[in-house]
Amino acid sequence: MNQVLRLTGLLVLVTLLAGWQSPALAQEASPAGGGEVTILAGMREAIGRQYAVDVDAPSASPAVGTPESAAVPDIFFVTARIVAFDTDDHAATAYEQSIAGAMSEVEALGVTEAQVTADDIPGLGDQAHAVTMHSTRDGVDGYLRLLFVRDQGMLYIISVIASTEQGAGLAGKIATAMLAREASDEKATFNADGTSTGGLWAIFPAADDPALRGLIVLGDQQLAPPRD
Repeated sequence: MNQVLRLTGLLVLVTLLAGWQSPALAQEASPAGGGEVTILAGMREAIGRQYAVDVDAPSASPAVGTPESAAVPDIFFVTARIVAFDTDDHAATAYEQSIAGAMSEVEALGVTEAQVTADDIPGLGDQAHAVTMHSTRDGVDGYLRLLFVRDQGMLYIISVIASTEQGAGLAGKIATAMLAREASDEKATFNADGTSTGGLWAIFPAADDPALRGLIVLGDQQLAPPRD
């Protein structure tokens, strides 16, 4: 099958799967890269960073003598979000609400051909839960994995759009990398182009972190500004 057609088919497929919005992060687009979010009790700040496959990287091109299907990247798009709360209890409440909201949205989508699995993930932060949707259309697999992780007063929500189950599993690797990092004492500076620094931005994996599998940053979002 032509590579462009395969990629187009996958993107159409995951678009059908990706109508979900967490109640903690439901927002409206903003030219400044931010947006209005649903402010939950105790929320101090919410930020997001988007990643995508680097189509210009050598690994994104088919190797000589390999079938065209092998050239389709197994990871396409990743969104990592951080929501900071004033107490562990507020973060725990938001964690439960986000998971419940995700499952409600999955049901509302009505994508009958999708297989949906939901499981608690042990050993990741204080609490972790993953919702994975998988569907096949015209021989093309599509996965959307939503990973929710609470660690003390922090909530991490990571979504991965992929063409393989292994690719969708990148959510866990990114979460692990984020849990190993800490917010910076440096004053936060927001840049919509993906170069934000300081504060909570320091928690996102560095560009050369193996957890990103060579993904590049598309941009940053200030989902909810810092609150005193």
